[in-house]
Amino acid sequence: MGYVFQNIHGVLTVRDESTLNEPKQIRFIDPHYNEKFKIDDGGSVKIHYSDGVEKTYVCRYLDDYHFCLGYSTYHICEFAERMEKLGAHVEPCSSKEIHKQKKERESDRDSR
Repeated sequence: MGYVFQNIHGVLTVRDESTLNEPKQIRFIDPHYNEKFKIDDGGSVKIHYSDGVEKTYVCRYLDDYHFCLGYSTYHICEFAERMEKLGAHVEPCSSKEIHKQKKERESDRDSR
């Protein structure tokens, strides 16, 4: 039993070798580390910005404290602080929304 060290998107991750193949979840917290919700690795969140704009992003697990949101990498508390500063609200996407987004992406690829 050991640990695996990796540099993923500029984040040095340390994972327990014995749990590498287990399903992962990404925690979303507030700036005080109170858990708001979790999503599965590869799941999506919708961000509601204070100006009324809504955007949906796919999230990838890096380790228990880091994740990728779209093409950006965040520490879970850094992300919470940024969202609070922006006055943004984050929520998990339902499986119905995720399915709809997947179809839209496939349609966009087919039309190119």
